[in-house]
Order: sequence, then structure tokens, then C-alpha cells
Amino acid sequence: MPQVRIVFSKMRRSLFAYKQYMVEALGPDQSGTAVHFRLDDDDALARTYIQRLRKLSEGMPATTHFTFPKGILLFPAQPGGTNGTSLIVKEFLTAQGLAYVSDKDFLRNPFNMMHRKIWLDMPVVSDPGFPSYIRALHFDNDTVSRHDLILAGHRATRQGDKAILHAEEVAAALTEEFPFIDRTGLDALLAELAQIRRMDDLPPPG
Repeated sequence: MPQVRIVFSKMRRSLFAYKQYMVEALGPDQSGTAVHFRLDDDDALARTYIQRLRKLSEGMPATTHFTFPKGILLFPAQPGGTNGTSLIVKEFLTAQGLAYVSDKDFLRNPFNMMHRKIWLDMPVVSDPGFPSYIRALHFDNDTVSRHDLILAGHRATRQGDKAILHAEEVAAALTEEFPFIDRTGLDALLAELAQIRRMDDLPPPG
């Protein structure tokens, strides 16, 4: 991907690690604007996400935020288990893919914001029309302890009388926006992750 540049930083706080590059994105005289988005390392964004974000953000002023509520949630099928299951969800102002327009006066770190409350102070544009992300809730996730009640509801939905319909919805969403994996492969990722406890457990590159 020639348009992607991977940058390593010795900074331990993301605010300091990102700021240099956020300033550079504004242009030589810092008079322009740039669009930034959030993506955690255990989640994924849709293949058309960038294309849609560019179109949606064109001409928008700084501080405008963009949320894409529809996505796929991957989570343990049973509490404490490693067998995964997946469900289509809609979550307004989800952190996955949350984006905004920045300028020299608005250089907020995309990982350092109360994303649920942005709408109280900033303009927000929402596009719920496509499956924009895959979010993984797993046993190593640093917020999993806060999701027990939420996951209980999702399990009841996913394993209820419309289980087949939910499975078909996930399969269709993957075909549409995540063609590199199918539903069976997605659901199996949690069990695969459980086998990786150190660097030596990682599969060989390629």
C-alpha cells in the first residue's frame, strides 16, 4: 500500500507521538486541514471506509466529526470462552473509525477523547448505511470487564430464534466490505488468538 507510511516512535504517550505528524498533515504553512480517524490494533475498518470518509468530509470545517455506527461485533460465544461468534450492531459514536477534521487550532489526539460525548460540543455527521468496522471483544481486551452485561444481551440476541438470520447478515456484510475473510474464519479468530501468548507463537510472515 504505497499510500501508507508506518512510523515508529520512542514516545510512550500517544499524544506526543502523533502530534508531529498531525501538524505536518496541515501543509508547509499549517494553513490547511486534515482528516484523522481512530483504529485500534485488534479491530478492522471496511474496504470502502477511506473512500466514503473522503467524500463525506470534503469541504467540512475543522472540529466536524464523523461516526459510522454499523459494524460487526466479534465476541466470545460463552462467558470466559474462546469460541467466537459475531453479530451486526449499530453503535452511535463508536470509537471504531471515529474521524474528524483538524486544523492548526484543533489537533486533538483521536485516541484521547470522550467519544460518547462529542456530540455535546462538536458537530457530528453520521453514516449508518454500511458495515464500517469489525470490533473484537476478547479475553485480552482492556475493557472486557465492563462489557459483561452488554455481551449477555448480545449473546441472547445472537443465539435466539433469529440466529440463522444474524449469521446470514454477518456473512453478507463480510462479503460486501471484508472480502478477505468469511464468517467461519472470523468467528475462529478468538480461538486462534488464545494460542498466542508470546512472540514465538506468532505465525510466520506471509
